[in-house]
Amino acid sequence: MLHDIGPAGTPFVLPDPAFDIQTVIRKYRIPGYLVNWWDRMDVESMVRRGERILKPTPFNEYDGDYYRVPSFPLIEAGITKADVVRFWKDKPEYVFPPISNCVMCFHHTIQQHQKQWQHPQNVAKMHWAADAEAKKGYTFLKKYSMEQIRNLPIQTELEFSDFSGCDSGACTD
Repeated sequence: MLHDIGPAGTPFVLPDPAFDIQTVIRKYRIPGYLVNWWDRMDVESMVRRGERILKPTPFNEYDGDYYRVPSFPLIEAGITKADVVRFWKDKPEYVFPPISNCVMCFHHTIQQHQKQWQHPQNVAKMHWAADAEAKKGYTFLKKYSMEQIRNLPIQTELEFSDFSGCDSGACTD
């Protein structure tokens, strides 16, 4: 896919009408649950229209060796968040994070990032994210940097159920 860097480091993406997602699926042996997710999100059409850039390889690779290949056995087995919550309900000795275990995830809302800045276990990770953004010269999120989010006025309290992005199958809880 052809793309160029525009003002403020934002990529311009050109449409790629010849893009064939089946080739990517076969080449990298993409698991079925991920193929289903790509189908639901209509990734192929988005790449063809130039709305999304697909990385050259869907996994991290160094010198021909793939690492951090996604593996989601619970999703593959059809186990949902509700199943997990039901299982752990009577086991109070195990505490789960109220948002998710993905600190500084770009799927999180501004309110979730603000909560992560306030949580003592997450502060060092949030500082790392802010420093990484400063070193790279661009932000992980579209509108705000992690440092800007830290300094925004605190938003009103919301219920966890308001955060449907974390229930999309892309996150770990």
